[in-house]
Amino acid sequence: MIRRVLKPKTAPFPPPRRSHLHRACADDIRAAGWCVAVHNDYRLADVPMTFWLFTHAETGRFVQGEGCTDAQALDEIRKQLSTMDNPTW
Repeated sequence: MIRRVLKPKTAPFPPPRRSHLHRACADDIRAAGWCVAVHNDYRLADVPMTFWLFTHAETGRFVQGEGCTDAQALDEIRKQLSTMDNPTW
């Protein structure tokens, strides 16, 4: 996706917070050895949704997350990883 950067004086909305942009990035999950198996953007009842599925080759485990944004779906995955026994996290 290509985003055009607008100058603050002409932006119709505030720019996204940096923390939200970081949450929408899966680099921390990948760095822990998890691989993206599926990433799908779709519409459910005309509402944009995203789905992520990660697998781990060494453990054979998988985690999945779904939400209206990448940040929501990835936060769901991070929550699952934080509650796993030996999640390689």
